[in-house]
Amino acid sequence: MNSFSKLKKSILFILPTYDPLNNMRGLSVRKVAKQLTINNVNVQCITFKENSASLSYELNEGVKIHRVNQRFLVRLINDSSNSLEGLKFKTGIFLSRIQGLIMAPFWPLLSIFEIFRLYNTAEQKHLKENFSCVIGCYKRVETLLAALFLKKKYPEIKFIAYTLDCMSRSLVPKILNTNIALHSVKRWERFIFSKADYICIMQSHQNHYKQEEYKRFESKFVIMDIPLFELNDTNPNVDLNKKGEKINLVFTGSMSESTADPSYFIKILESVDDMVFEFNIYGGTSSVTISNNIKNSYLYGKKIFWHGVVSPEKAAQKQKEADILISFGNDNECMIPSKIFEYIALKKHVMHFYKSLTDSALPYFEKYGNATLIQEEQKISSDVSQKVMDLLMNIPDVKIDNDLLLEKFYNNTAEPMADFIISLLKK
Repeated sequence: MNSFSKLKKSILFILPTYDPLNNMRGLSVRKVAKQLTINNVNVQCITFKENSASLSYELNEGVKIHRVNQRFLVRLINDSSNSLEGLKFKTGIFLSRIQGLIMAPFWPLLSIFEIFRLYNTAEQKHLKENFSCVIGCYKRVETLLAALFLKKKYPEIKFIAYTLDCMSRSLVPKILNTNIALHSVKRWERFIFSKADYICIMQSHQNHYKQEEYKRFESKFVIMDIPLFELNDTNPNVDLNKKGEKINLVFTGSMSESTADPSYFIKILESVDDMVFEFNIYGGTSSVTISNNIKNSYLYGKKIFWHGVVSPEKAAQKQKEADILISFGNDNECMIPSKIFEYIALKKHVMHFYKSLTDSALPYFEKYGNATLIQEEQKISSDVSQKVMDLLMNIPDVKIDNDLLLEKFYNNTAEPMADFIISLLKK
């Protein structure tokens, strides 16, 4: 055991959610935290409660997780999210939009109270644990500001801004004045970057941060990547000779019109409805449009099945049962669909739909080499329909070596980020 492992150090993550069912950021931090605990680092997290039933404290895989309340409107929405048409849910959404309009000049800041809840809890834990490092994780500016304030009061703490999402390329709600909101985002970004000791940006954000306005932060930038790849040692359970048999198409994850929208793919399936297949969707959406597009398809309940939100364990099992995994690109080229790394780790064939050539997932699937890439068009062309038909009739038999796959996607494991944090603790 080396000298570092004998002297156990403590670090703190402040992030919007630690629950892997909800989003990429929580799952990314969870994987990094797990890797750190393996290396004898004491890891604690402060995050928001998802709803009234969320635990205030939890010990998960050796990581201590403390949860604080979100603002009232978010709690109202989350507690009534099982009924998208319910009065409480609609009221919460309506009032939340009004709050967003009022706070547009300060976007994406929505609650000063949330900052103080996070900060107060962080300070209480620091006085007990003596954190060497605090990592504020975006996509909530409140989490970064809470980490910043802890650094300001206790300068000996190293402050890392961990931007799994690019701040100044964040999506702005349509109801806000885009120019005002984006100006505010950049103002917050400059302020936080100026106070951080290190800024971990994603590889896909590199070109954005090469702009002249970010030159003064260049020495603080540390290039990382989404740490969600975890090699699956099992061979893909796919029968490549299923001619005439039902092909199981599987999508897992949340859906929205800007991130993962299955509407185009559903139209394609309607154009090849004489093929033998099932499209199984495991995930939820708050989009009424997407919900209607799924349920109004004449294939719904026959060849298209929507199973709703399922546990991470069940989603992983359904991915393993798939013949072809389905992926949908994001509108924003700085946002990477987190599910692609789970898909790639399974070594199965992936059908990925993208809206533009700057789609953030394309470089990963091109490197993977076992994916069919289809660009979405205004209308379903006969070429696209034929491409899907050919794939359903003959799934490519691509042999993938585990060692080579791990080498290709090592930067997408939790190790680089964990190693960087450990290197700071040794200083």
